[in-house]
Parts: sequence; structure tokens; C-alpha cells
Amino acid sequence: MEIKEGKDLLKDVRVEASKKETEVLLKSFAEDKPVADKIRSLKLSRAQVKENIGLVAAYKDDVDYCAHCPGLAACHKETPFYQSDLILKDGLLSRTYGPCELYMHEQTILGAYVYRDFPDEWLDLTPAILSNSDRVIKVLIAFNKANGNKQNPWVYMTGEIGSGRSYLAAAFSNGCALQGQRVAFMNANKRFDELKGLAVENKKVFDARLQELQAVSLLVIDDFGSEYKSDYVRDQIVMPLLTERAKRNLMTVFLSDYQPEEIETLYATTRSGAIMAKKLVGLIQSKIGGVTVVQKGVETL
Repeated sequence: MEIKEGKDLLKDVRVEASKKETEVLLKSFAEDKPVADKIRSLKLSRAQVKENIGLVAAYKDDVDYCAHCPGLAACHKETPFYQSDLILKDGLLSRTYGPCELYMHEQTILGAYVYRDFPDEWLDLTPAILSNSDRVIKVLIAFNKANGNKQNPWVYMTGEIGSGRSYLAAAFSNGCALQGQRVAFMNANKRFDELKGLAVENKKVFDARLQELQAVSLLVIDDFGSEYKSDYVRDQIVMPLLTERAKRNLMTVFLSDYQPEEIETLYATTRSGAIMAKKLVGLIQSKIGGVTVVQKGVETL
């Protein structure tokens, strides 16, 4: 019997180990449905898979990672936000890359917003993934009833602090953004003050920004009533903004800690200003079907 030298024996051991590893990988491909489906769709033979085993294994790792996606912020792939694919051209197998669905979803939403004053974590929200609780259904009914309603296209929403008004409105806003609508989700305190500054520093930019807000398909004014109240803010920013949107019957959502009557009191900065404050609230009340009160739910705890 031939006795092999140490080097030859080690070589044989490595070959056997490599064969076993190959078989283990081939079995894992067959048991992984997305990978097996891809191999079948490309009509790859067993020999072709073995010949490109490293390529297919890398594709499998990529598919597995994305199947348990940790979210865009926590994506630690070599090519973050991109998914790989296998293509067969002229008998040669190769990998291609393209942006993942979640990334495309986020980019579509981001591109639709003029202002987006809510956390990045809410970009994944849409009405479809919200719970079916009574409170959520009530809010979505209010939004959907106003959407496209020529008589009452506005929504006025109040509720306790922490009731989730902004969260639910962000989900509805994202849904509109995904449909290709132009959306502004603005914090009243931050943005009205910003507009007031622009009116003084750069009137041209102020006019352009105001016109943009007057024309967006959906305007959400969060924390309405928290903004600094003055005759100028009321008469040169809020009233022109809302009056134009009322003329165009464009959907406008107010999220507020205050009832409309309290907004009138807050904006009655002077005796003469009380007349304009009454006119402002009268405009709002003429365009809403009523006040929607959001109750706290388990989702907000």
C-alpha cells in the first residue's frame, strides 16, 4: 500500500474539507427559498452554482441580512441601503446592486416634503401599519373624510399631551407623500417664527415660501396655538396662508392643545386685533366638520 507523504496527505484532507463545505453551502442554498427561487429563475445548473459558489454565497448573505432588516439607521452592510441581485448574461453569472425598497420608500417621502417637523423614526409610518384600535380608526376617518372634501377639507384635532396626534398625522402625511402629493408638516412655533424672520430679512424668499405653503396638497400645522402671537404673525402670515388654502379647498390639518375658541382669545392681542382673531377662527370653523378629540391609547404609552 502506498504511503503518502505528509504534504500530500494534508492536501487530500483540505480537498475533502472543501468538498464538505461546498456540499453544506449547496444544501443551504436549496433550503433558502429566496436563493433557491433565484437559482431556478436563472435556470442555473448544479455545476454553474458550484462554479460560482462564492458569488451565490455572498448573495445569500445579503438576502438573509435584508430579510431581518434592522432599519436604515442601523444598516451596517458593505453597501448600506442597497440590495444585491444575480444576473446571468452570456453564460456569466454576476452581481448587481440597487437601492432597497425601504430606502426608496424613504427617499420618495423625503422628496415630497416642504417641511417635515417630525422624527426620522416616523418616516416608516403609513396608515396601513397603524393598529385597528377605535382611536386610530376615528382619526383616520376624520382625515379621509376631509381629504378631497370641497366643503370641509380641514381637520382640527385636539387631545391630551401624549395622545399621539402628531404620530397619527405623520402616518397620514407619509401616505399622501407616497401618492406623489406635496406635503408640509410644520411646527407652528418654529416655522411661523422662521417666516416672520424671513419677512424682515428677505422678503423675496418669504413670499416664495408662503406661496409654496399656500399651494401644497396637504398642510399639517402641529402645535397650533403654541406660536408667538402678534398682529403681524396673525395678519401677515397665518391669515394669508389659510385664506388662500380655503379658496383652493386644500386639505389643512391643525393639531392643537387648544379649542378654536381658545385660539381666538390667544390671538386677540389688542382690542382691534380681537376682530381679526374672530375672523381667523371663523375661517377655520367654516372649513372643519367639527373638532376631533384624540384619546390616549396603549400605542402612545
